[in-house]
Amino acid sequence: MFCWKCGEPIDDGEELCKVCSAKKRHGEAEEADEAAKKVAGKFGEKIGEIGKAAMDSALKEVEKTVLKKTKKGTHKAMVKLGLQKETPLDKAEKIWKKIKK
Repeated sequence: MFCWKCGEPIDDGEELCKVCSAKKRHGEAEEADEAAKKVAGKFGEKIGEIGKAAMDSALKEVEKTVLKKTKKGTHKAMVKLGLQKETPLDKAEKIWKKIKK
């Protein structure tokens, strides 16, 4: 249960709040605590669902980026080793680098 005055938690056996010394209210305060717990539980489930969806989305983006970088790196290594020919895009990239210098 929480203190009606300051909001600090109060142990079940206590009659006074340790922080503000307010008397523990019975009846309506206990009902309010139960209602708050129910609402918190529903929001907790929703927040969990939203968090899972966000994490799934972020992981997919990371996976796409890693695959793209890996493919590009593998292609460059194979070209340098002579195992794969340069693409027109590779040639354009080399020309662009020369122009920039």
